[in-house]
Amino acid sequence: MSNSYKHEDILIFLEENISRLVKLKVASRAKYNEYDRNYTNFLIAESCDDDIRVEMYGEMVEACYLSMRKKLESAIKENEELKQNRIIAEYMSLMH
Repeated sequence: MSNSYKHEDILIFLEENISRLVKLKVASRAKYNEYDRNYTNFLIAESCDDDIRVEMYGEMVEACYLSMRKKLESAIKENEELKQNRIIAEYMSLMH
């Protein structure tokens, strides 16, 4: 999976800001938890040199990432003013 650092950065940011992002309706706690779980499984599989699991969890992480990104983009499309929020602006920069 490419850009592992990006996924780590997103998870660190979400861990610190998930409650605010959920209140602003640009993120889902369930999607964040699924993303975190799949990324952890990816790292475990990668450390065991299990190519099949690495690929499977890599695809699951990417699917979760795309789902979270879609939720963010949909919320922004419905309310352009959200872009002015500092936390959302930082989240947007991580998700692109």
